[in-house]
Amino acid sequence: MRGFFVFIRIIFASMKSENRLRLLLAWAVLLCTEISVLAQGVVQDSALVREVRMEDTLRPVPWNIAVWDGESFRNESSEDRVLSVPIGSARVGVSALGSPAWDFSLGLLGSSIPVGVPYWMNAVREIPQDWNVRKGPLPVVDWVGESAHGRGQEFGVVASASPKYYQHFWIDFRRLQMSGGLLTEDHFRDRLQTAFWGRDSARRWNYSVQVGLQRTVDGEAGGVVDVAQLTEAEFWQPNRDLVTTRWSQAERVGQSGQVRAEWIHVRSRLGVELNWSHNRSGFQGSGLSVDSILYEVLDIRVVRTDGARWSEPALRGFSVIDVLPKVRSSWSAGVRLINAEYWESGVWNRSGQVPRWSPVGSWEFPGRRNRLRADVDLLGQAVEFRYGRQKWLDHGSNPWLELELAQRWTMPWQGSVVSHVRSGVLNVTPWKQLVIRAQVSSSDPMLSVADWSDASATWVARDSWAMLGADLKGRVNLSRNWSVRALAQGRWASSRQLGLAPGFGELGLVYAAKIPNLYPGMRVQFELQGQGWTGGWQRPVWVAEKGLFGYSQTDQRMLSGGLVHAAAMVYLGEAQLGVIAQNANQGWIPNTVFVAQNYPVPPATIRWFLRWRMFE
Repeated sequence: MRGFFVFIRIIFASMKSENRLRLLLAWAVLLCTEISVLAQGVVQDSALVREVRMEDTLRPVPWNIAVWDGESFRNESSEDRVLSVPIGSARVGVSALGSPAWDFSLGLLGSSIPVGVPYWMNAVREIPQDWNVRKGPLPVVDWVGESAHGRGQEFGVVASASPKYYQHFWIDFRRLQMSGGLLTEDHFRDRLQTAFWGRDSARRWNYSVQVGLQRTVDGEAGGVVDVAQLTEAEFWQPNRDLVTTRWSQAERVGQSGQVRAEWIHVRSRLGVELNWSHNRSGFQGSGLSVDSILYEVLDIRVVRTDGARWSEPALRGFSVIDVLPKVRSSWSAGVRLINAEYWESGVWNRSGQVPRWSPVGSWEFPGRRNRLRADVDLLGQAVEFRYGRQKWLDHGSNPWLELELAQRWTMPWQGSVVSHVRSGVLNVTPWKQLVIRAQVSSSDPMLSVADWSDASATWVARDSWAMLGADLKGRVNLSRNWSVRALAQGRWASSRQLGLAPGFGELGLVYAAKIPNLYPGMRVQFELQGQGWTGGWQRPVWVAEKGLFGYSQTDQRMLSGGLVHAAAMVYLGEAQLGVIAQNANQGWIPNTVFVAQNYPVPPATIRWFLRWRMFE
């Protein structure tokens, strides 16, 4: 580099003064041209830090499909279009395919929210961010499905279309019908999610409508009476249909619906937002415990939004320049009406700590380095505050530090042992693969039973507690085709009542290769995956009457254990097919794993699954 500057100095010394000026002017013009070209080539990834300077008249690019990630639309990546093994990370099914799963990351921390009830944090302005809606100029239809070795199937279709580049439709329908691992157990679910959003041709108004419906029917077995039939060689019963269960016929039914509508003025970003949800569930079977809940919420607000949901640059030929416009806050103010009831002793009851109506509001500042958000429920005395700190180039998409402080009222079905719960959560991400989490809480409600067969589960006050955890996740490429994926979790809990395993890990060996000679674009992938956990922590109880996990007063420690899965997948362009041997180490000999007390995990099962983008 020093020699380069000496060379430039020698050249300038030998030139006349007017030639020096001409050369400097030529370099300045060239540099400005390069900066302009680079600025126009910048890909828009955040509506908060880009400014649209010019819109051309090109038709929408047909292959540009955008996916909503909760904050903005991003171009559909290759991972969005690739089939993956249908096993949730750090999760193990309780008893059957389609049954609830135990989450080793949370334990009993998030176990008191049945039937997907929204607004359980009371103050928070609910936004269905988990709806991965998509938009694109051309209609797109994806078929998805899986079948499980004579135990049933799940299938569905996802369709999206944009009749105009500023109007979009999206539909997602799924049906699950599975028989369980025990004779009297089965699961059925219908789920429909739809969305329509866009703007008028005059660019005056933005609108959005989202509708979700779900119906579930779960036939419960109540658990295995004598676990020796599945664990001891002397009493082992290889046919699970002949294993004695607690109930011969019991059913839990749930229904839920949700509607969200927005009408926003484009120029001022002011508008009206409406959210309505209806949730109802009930259990019939055991005469000692018939539990039903009804929870309805109507939330109406005047809002000032950021407009990210109606962004269009990902679909059209926009020219953008990387500038930093003024950061504007968003807010909302309105009223929330709540009807919360639970069934007890033959009558519907209301909880005193649940307000029938309350003024609510929220405020959010999406700063480039600091993000702030506050939500308030006035009469319910609930509040939540969030702070996020991110690196300068992340534009708020990946904060390395997040702090959350909240106070909420307890739900009506949680009894009256505690009126309000105060909590704090701190997440620190020193680097992408490592997440450190600390959480504290005041006394909160906990579902408690005398033992696994107790039909009179009650809510008790759990003492204030603290938790500290770390998650390490990464992938190492061994060669061009071989790679290893790993996940390690560590948890420290101040109380056994949190149901947290001290250690949990996943390890996967993956082989992926192209087979171009048989079919254009053909790929194959083989995976061998293992899940394992440490022992010594209190094994949870699945309270089927309430559809929740609970804590047993009878001491039953979890043993160290694990599960093994093997999968193979074939990719033929947009047609993708896979097969998996799930829980391959279970059920063949008396070594059945029980994650929840007296509920055996599904035996070794062969499942096939597919994904096909029918046309695009």
